[in-house]
Amino acid sequence: MIKKIISIILVLVWMGFIFYMSNANGTASGGTSRKVIVTVVELFTDIKETSPEMEKIVERGQFFVRKGAHFFEYAVLAFLVMNSLYIFGINKKTLIISGIICILYAISDEVHQCFIADRSGNVIDVMWDSSASLITSCIYYRLVFLRGLNEKRNKK
Repeated sequence: MIKKIISIILVLVWMGFIFYMSNANGTASGGTSRKVIVTVVELFTDIKETSPEMEKIVERGQFFVRKGAHFFEYAVLAFLVMNSLYIFGINKKTLIISGIICILYAISDEVHQCFIADRSGNVIDVMWDSSASLITSCIYYRLVFLRGLNEKRNKK
């Protein structure tokens, strides 16, 4: 029973994290992306934050960092949802259930961003988030659900 409760709490906490990240205005969100890029570039190169070269790298990299963050957030959400379904013993239509939950949350996240300064809802982001969710759900299904079914068959 405790596993079930924890699995639901983890899904809700992660949804709260996504909401928190989406609640940042455009300037703060851009600043976070910039900080990630600068940290990585400084870690692996001799380029300093104040250099013009860094500005070019940041400008080119922000799109990829932002989309990567979206992908990561929804991949983790899908993993947690699939894990919860697995713990609850829901074996049928898990991909559909997980997909619906994650896609609806992605839509609600983009609607939420419409009300945040310097942010906007984006259909492309919903598609990106949904693809991350569906890819992760399929991988989880293949690695966990199907393995579990095969193990049960082999025991018989």
